[in-house]
Order: sequence, then structure tokens, then C-alpha cells
Amino acid sequence: ENSELYEEEGIWPELRRTEAVRFAEELSQLLSEQPMISASRVVPSTEFTSQVYVQAKINESNGEDFDIDVKVIDITGRTRMEKNYDRRVGSYDDPRVVSRNKYVPFLQEVAEDINRQLERIRSSQKSEIVEIEKLRFAESFLPEDFSQHLRTNRRGRTSLVSMPADNDPMVERIELMRTRDLF
Repeated sequence: ENSELYEEEGIWPELRRTEAVRFAEELSQLLSEQPMISASRVVPSTEFTSQVYVQAKINESNGEDFDIDVKVIDITGRTRMEKNYDRRVGSYDDPRVVSRNKYVPFLQEVAEDINRQLERIRSSQKSEIVEIEKLRFAESFLPEDFSQHLRTNRRGRTSLVSMPADNDPMVERIELMRTRDLF
């Protein structure tokens, strides 16, 4: 709120922005290595179509202590995980820190916790998540054709109302676009 107090309070905005980007990229890479996650991307908001979103907020980071809130939400709007991680990551001159990047073990723990939560999703829910993600992508191009297949309630939960025909030419075109978008 008052930029004149930043230095006095030990806050450096450019360092916080760098940490946010770095941690997001590192967590994304570690998530890509998890069995339940085929691909992971860093995007600025949930406006981008994805089956699962990981949102994180750095509460404290001072070089030795790291406090972060992590929330995992699927495309239906259901929260799959909400957890606070408050860890002492140590200093770079600490002989117990064997990694060059002292945050890797901590972020690996976060990635493994997310993977465990995703493993708990029932197969019927996984199918629904996949279909909703496909329809959300299609809806972003042709809302008049695809919005009818989804319903979002007041709590922000999205569910399937119906599915378009598999042989619908628009579905086939959108699926080609979606495939290109993934790569």
C-alpha cells in the first residue's frame, strides 16, 4: 500500500514477482513429472481452459522460511485440495541443503500432494472433467453452439447437461484446434 515502507519492512516487489514466476514454473515442471498429470502449463488465470487449476499464494518468503497457500480446483469448480505449506527451507550455506535449489524438495512435496489428491478422483468424475474441458474449449469459440451443453450453478459448479453428437462437424473441427492448442 505504501511503497516507501517496502525497504523498511523487507519487501522488494521485483523479488516477489520473480519468486512468483520462478516457483510457478518450477512447480509446473515438477507436476509434469507426476503420474496423474500429462502436461502442466503456467497461465495467468482460470480463464484458460484446463482440466485442473493450481492456484498458489506466497504468504512469506525470506530466504529461509517459506509459507504458501495452495488450492487445486477442477474445471467443474470443485476444490480438490486446499493446503498451507509453512516450511523452513534453510539457507544456502546450510550443509543439510544438498540441492542447489533449496526449494526443490519443498516444491516436490507440493507436487506429490497434488498428484495424490488427483488420484482420489473417481473415474466417472474424471470422465466428466474431460468432457467439460472439451466443451469449455469449444464454447470459447462458438458459445451459441456449445453453451447449451453446460450448466453452471450459483456456487460456480459446472455440470454436463448434454453432449453434442460425436459426428458433429463442428465438434471435429474444434477437437483439431484443441489438439493443436495442446502442443
